[in-house]
Amino acid sequence: MDTIESRDIARRFTEECWDQSDVGVLDELMTPDFTDHDPAPGQEQGREGYKRLTATYFNAFSEFRVQNEDVIAEGDKAVLRWTARGRHTGSLMGIAATGKGDGQRGEIARD
Repeated sequence: MDTIESRDIARRFTEECWDQSDVGVLDELMTPDFTDHDPAPGQEQGREGYKRLTATYFNAFSEFRVQNEDVIAEGDKAVLRWTARGRHTGSLMGIAATGKGDGQRGEIARD
Protein backbone atom coordinates (compact mmCIF):
# COMPACT_ATOMS: atom_id res chain seq x y z
CA MET A 1 0.00 0.00 0.00
CA ASP A 2 1.36 3.41 -0.88
CA THR A 3 0.96 6.81 0.75
CA ILE A 4 -1.86 7.96 -1.52
CA GLU A 5 -3.91 4.80 -0.89
CA SER A 6 -3.36 5.07 2.88
CA ARG A 7 -4.48 8.70 2.88
CA ASP A 8 -7.58 7.87 0.79
CA ILE A 9 -8.61 5.04 3.11
CA ALA A 10 -8.22 7.29 6.15
CA ARG A 11 -10.29 10.04 4.54
CA ARG A 12 -13.03 7.63 3.48
CA PHE A 13 -13.17 6.29 7.03
CA THR A 14 -14.09 9.65 8.53
CA GLU A 15 -15.84 11.28 5.59
CA GLU A 16 -18.00 8.37 4.41
CA CYS A 17 -18.48 6.28 7.55
CA TRP A 18 -18.69 8.95 10.22
CA ASP A 19 -19.68 12.18 8.44
CA GLN A 20 -22.08 10.63 5.91
CA SER A 21 -23.28 7.83 8.25
CA ASP A 22 -22.39 5.17 5.65
CA VAL A 23 -21.30 2.20 7.76
CA GLY A 24 -21.42 0.01 4.64
CA VAL A 25 -18.09 1.53 3.59
CA LEU A 26 -16.50 -0.33 6.51
CA ASP A 27 -16.98 -3.55 4.54
CA GLU A 28 -14.48 -2.14 2.05
CA LEU A 29 -12.10 -0.52 4.54
CA MET A 30 -11.87 -3.09 7.36
CA THR A 31 -11.24 -6.79 7.52
CA PRO A 32 -13.89 -8.82 9.38
CA ASP A 33 -11.41 -9.46 12.22
CA PHE A 34 -10.43 -5.77 12.57
CA THR A 35 -8.85 -5.00 15.95
CA ASP A 36 -9.69 -1.69 17.60
CA HIS A 37 -6.77 -0.89 19.93
CA ASP A 38 -8.80 1.75 21.76
CA PRO A 39 -12.32 0.26 22.00
CA ALA A 40 -15.20 1.98 23.73
CA PRO A 41 -16.52 0.36 26.92
CA GLY A 42 -18.45 -2.78 25.95
CA GLN A 43 -17.43 -2.58 22.28
CA GLU A 44 -16.99 -5.96 20.63
CA GLN A 45 -13.93 -6.44 18.46
CA GLY A 46 -14.19 -6.92 14.71
CA ARG A 47 -15.84 -4.99 11.93
CA GLU A 48 -19.37 -5.80 13.11
CA GLY A 49 -18.54 -4.59 16.62
CA TYR A 50 -17.26 -1.34 15.15
CA LYS A 51 -20.45 -0.94 13.11
CA ARG A 52 -22.50 -1.29 16.31
CA LEU A 53 -20.31 1.37 17.91
CA THR A 54 -21.05 3.81 15.09
CA ALA A 55 -24.78 3.11 15.49
CA THR A 56 -24.48 3.97 19.19
CA TYR A 57 -23.08 7.41 18.32
CA PHE A 58 -25.51 8.04 15.45
CA ASN A 59 -28.42 7.23 17.79
CA ALA A 60 -27.06 9.49 20.53
CA PHE A 61 -26.20 12.53 18.42
CA SER A 62 -28.39 14.24 15.87
CA GLU A 63 -26.81 16.63 13.40
CA PHE A 64 -23.65 14.50 13.71
CA ARG A 65 -20.82 15.87 11.58
CA VAL A 66 -17.15 15.00 11.30
CA GLN A 67 -14.48 17.16 9.69
CA ASN A 68 -10.91 16.12 9.01
CA GLU A 69 -8.51 18.76 10.24
CA ASP A 70 -5.33 16.95 9.14
CA VAL A 71 -4.61 13.74 7.25
CA ILE A 72 -0.99 12.70 7.42
CA ALA A 73 0.20 9.61 5.56
CA GLU A 74 3.46 7.93 4.78
CA GLY A 75 3.70 4.52 3.17
CA ASP A 76 1.09 2.20 4.65
CA LYS A 77 0.37 4.39 7.70
CA ALA A 78 -2.04 7.30 8.11
CA VAL A 79 -2.99 9.54 11.01
CA LEU A 80 -6.12 11.68 11.23
CA ARG A 81 -6.87 14.71 13.36
CA TRP A 82 -10.60 15.31 13.22
CA THR A 83 -13.40 17.25 14.86
CA ALA A 84 -16.83 15.72 15.56
CA ARG A 85 -19.92 17.75 16.39
CA GLY A 86 -23.52 16.89 17.09
CA ARG A 87 -26.46 17.53 19.38
CA HIS A 88 -26.72 15.04 22.26
CA THR A 89 -30.32 13.87 21.76
CA GLY A 90 -30.11 10.23 22.85
CA SER A 91 -28.51 8.15 25.57
CA LEU A 92 -24.81 7.42 25.12
CA MET A 93 -23.20 4.70 27.24
CA GLY A 94 -25.48 5.44 30.19
CA ILE A 95 -25.33 9.23 29.83
CA ALA A 96 -28.80 10.72 29.35
CA ALA A 97 -29.36 13.11 26.47
CA THR A 98 -28.51 16.70 27.34
CA GLY A 99 -29.80 18.39 24.20
CA LYS A 100 -26.54 20.29 24.04
CA GLY A 101 -24.41 20.53 20.94
CA ASP A 102 -20.67 20.78 21.29
CA GLY A 103 -17.68 19.31 19.53
CA GLN A 104 -15.14 16.80 20.61
CA ARG A 105 -11.66 16.38 19.28
CA GLY A 106 -9.94 13.12 18.64
CA GLU A 107 -7.27 11.30 16.75
CA ILE A 108 -7.28 7.92 15.06
CA ALA A 109 -4.07 6.23 14.01
CA ARG A 110 -4.34 3.47 11.39
CA ASP A 111 -1.72 0.72 11.42
